[in-house]
Formats: sequence, C-alpha cells, structure tokens
Amino acid sequence: MIRSSKTWQAVAMTAVAGLALSACGTTDTDDGGGDAAAEDCNFKIGVMGALSGVRYTDMSPFRAATVERLRALDMREMTFGWNLEMQMKAAAGGLRVREIAVDHRCRRGGVSKVSGNLAAGLRAAWVITTTFVRLSASLKKQSSLSEPTRP
Repeated sequence: MIRSSKTWQAVAMTAVAGLALSACGTTDTDDGGGDAAAEDCNFKIGVMGALSGVRYTDMSPFRAATVERLRALDMREMTFGWNLEMQMKAAAGGLRVREIAVDHRCRRGGVSKVSGNLAAGLRAAWVITTTFVRLSASLKKQSSLSEPTRP
C-alpha cells in the first residue's frame, strides 16, 4: 500500500526511466506467509538472479512502466507467469529496475484464485515453471546470438 507522496514520486520517476516494482518483503507486514505458488515464484526469481546478476526481493504485485517500455518487453504470457516474464525480460534487456518498499497486509476480503485450492495452486506452479524454463532458454539463446564472435 503506497501512502506517501514521496513514494509515488519515486514510482513515477523510476517508471519513466525503466520499471518500478513494489517490494513487499522489505517492510513490516501482517505475517500471513505466502502461498505455495508465491513461494515457487520467489524461488525462481532467486535462481534468475543467480543466473543474470539481477537481484529481486519479491515477485511484486505492483509494477509501473511507460507504455513504450512495456511494449519493448514484448510480453506473451497471459496468466500466472506474467510477473515472472516481465522481471526476467527486464533483467535480460538491461532495463533499469527499482524496487520500492511498500506496506502490505493479508487479504481482508475476496477469495484468492490460487491460495487454498490445490488444483489451482498446482496449475499456477506448472505455468510459472514452464514460463521460467521457456524464457531461460529463449533469453539465453538471444543473449548468445547478440554476443560478438571472436576470430
């Protein structure tokens, strides 16, 4: 939850220069823990960080970027892997990314599409895993194609 005008200014300035992400794991929170799919995503962003050198603290629910930057990421995933795809492509593309600490709390209303539903949780984990594998392979291939060859 963004309450401060200074935080909003940081989001806006970062979005113009690159990609702004909320970082829920960096502030005091209602300790509700994450569901299995969220924990799976956080594990994958840890692996992504080890491979790319870009470290994220969270698979953030809030992100801000200009339309031009979003289009340049050429997003394809339409379901559970969308967040992961955005962060992996931003890292691979050298996009300036800034995580901005925000407060968060447990859900107080509504029903999660994933938490508490084993079938939905397994489906989300499957989509996130296949997205991760697909992007890891394709981004690595693109990276090797763009590297100059030596005689």
